[in-house]
Amino acid sequence: MTAKPQRGTSDRLLWLAERGCPVSISKNESPIRIEQKTGDDVTRIFDLPGGLTGCVLDVRIINEGPGARSIRELNFELGWPDFGFQLLPDPRETEAQYRNLYRFPGESLEFLRDLVLNHVLRPDTILQLNHPLSGLLLGVGSPMPPEIRHGAAFTGILSIITDSGSPGICEMELCADRSLRDPLKTKKRRRANGGLFERVSVTDDLSSVYK
Repeated sequence: MTAKPQRGTSDRLLWLAERGCPVSISKNESPIRIEQKTGDDVTRIFDLPGGLTGCVLDVRIINEGPGARSIRELNFELGWPDFGFQLLPDPRETEAQYRNLYRFPGESLEFLRDLVLNHVLRPDTILQLNHPLSGLLLGVGSPMPPEIRHGAAFTGILSIITDSGSPGICEMELCADRSLRDPLKTKKRRRANGGLFERVSVTDDLSSVYK
């Protein structure tokens, strides 16, 4: 499994600022480095039964200092307005049946809590110097536009804003899974494309894949 490092930040900061994110546009590089883990087909977005969009982001986060940093806000933006990304709540703080499983609403898709960073990357969480955090960010947002086709590749921007004033930013490469919207059409396309998303199905248990 390889990691995709963040690129230059100036244009990403402008992109976020235009969408209302409280970022500080300066020439200073952020001490927070975010990497997308690639090669395991885990990172994706997909339709949920209620119409929302589910997001699974496989990331590695490092505070390169100097010193510890406190998280102020975490954002994930896509190319359409008002995506409204929200992290799934910690199952230990809800009335979920299983306290060690994150589950998407209306879906059987679930993840072991030990693999997920949602309950770790909260506001006021302290990111210790050179202490990498690896895992999944699970969340939901507004519905995908109808023109986005199954298997379409596009980018999103993940940012973590800390008390340093310069957010860590990573441009995430994503694929859209729209099999829920039109299962017959996507099944045919999956065969034609040599097995889109077959290596890790959106309903598979990822505990044996994520290391």
